[in-house]
Amino acid sequence: MSQSGSVLTLRTPVLRLMALASFCLFATVLGTGAASAHAELESANPAKGQVVSSSPAHVTLSFGEKIGDVGNGIVVTDATGKRFDQGTVVIKSTTASAKLKSLTTKGPYTVAYRIVSADGHVVSSSYSFTFQPGTQTSSPTSANDTAGQTAGSTTGPSRVVLLGVLIGALAGGVSGVFIARRRKPTSSP
Repeated sequence: MSQSGSVLTLRTPVLRLMALASFCLFATVLGTGAASAHAELESANPAKGQVVSSSPAHVTLSFGEKIGDVGNGIVVTDATGKRFDQGTVVIKSTTASAKLKSLTTKGPYTVAYRIVSADGHVVSSSYSFTFQPGTQTSSPTSANDTAGQTAGSTTGPSRVVLLGVLIGALAGGVSGVFIARRRKPTSSP
């Protein structure tokens, strides 16, 4: 076989390996984008930052996709850590709610939640509202502000990083092809 023939046989496996690696990376990035679509908090009542003048009977959280039947929790505590949630979390499609004991102390209350979406992804975070008896109830923050509290979702910088990795891998693959083509085979004595 001629020298150029041996170069061709070296290039083919390299090219195949690079193509396979690029495909796998591309599929991973696309899969990560689809997987990031799990349930995100869209709204809450009481909402993040809201000031309520009367004790709410429930905390209700609404998500962007259906919630699974098991593994869900909502815990409501005052500034001292005393719990005010009671009973089990009630799930209705995209909504989770927990019954509350009567709030007794003025001040901030923290709502911590752990929700398992129907596709099995866990979303957990927390936010606070304030109980101020005798005051006018303030309007809740927007759903987007509340949704920003959701942990574990892939948004913003994470997607930029993934896109950068994809572009870097493709650039590396193309560079590898050019380097493989430029290499001259060593001649045997």
